Amino acid sequence: MTRLEIATLACKILAVWMFAQTVLMAYMVVNMFVSQLIGVIGNDRVATELVAAGFASLHVLVPLLIGLVLWFKAGALAARMVSDDPAPVTRPDLTQEAVLAIALTAVGAFALISVLRPMATSIIHMSLVEETWASPRWQGVFWSSMIGLALSMWLIFGSRGIARFVLWVRTAGVHSGGESTDAE
Repeated sequence: MTRLEIATLACKILAVWMFAQTVLMAYMVVNMFVSQLIGVIGNDRVATELVAAGFASLHVLVPLLIGLVLWFKAGALAARMVSDDPAPVTRPDLTQEAVLAIALTAVGAFALISVLRPMATSIIHMSLVEETWASPRWQGVFWSSMIGLALSMWLIFGSRGIARFVLWVRTAGVHSGGESTDAE
């Protein structure tokens, strides 16, 4: 791989991470919007609360737009980051599977970082406040953090298996040589 290819890949990896963050934040905004809507039905401040929820949706749009720019402009950004020297900078045995496994591990590490804070907050809250376990809000935050922890650990420690599966799916049904293998 050349420097330009590596820089392009780095931009696309970061874009995938931004897309994942967008999905997580979209869930939070929808959750907040619905709770605000339920809380203010019949209240005179409905418009104010809906506008506040609308502004909160900007937190979803910004990472989405950044991710789109990184994805579609990865080549141009990579050209500005590194020289266009065609000499390979990686070993010739570095395969697509190995690069994908590294990328999945990096995404798992980023996901782990974003999961640890709410999980630690939940655990500290549980240790300091009685009756925490009975709180539905606490349950939601804690169990969603645990699911995020499990998924990030799976990405970190299972990245090679996931990469093999993804590459297998991408090549499933593709026959080399152009011959049809269907029995007619």
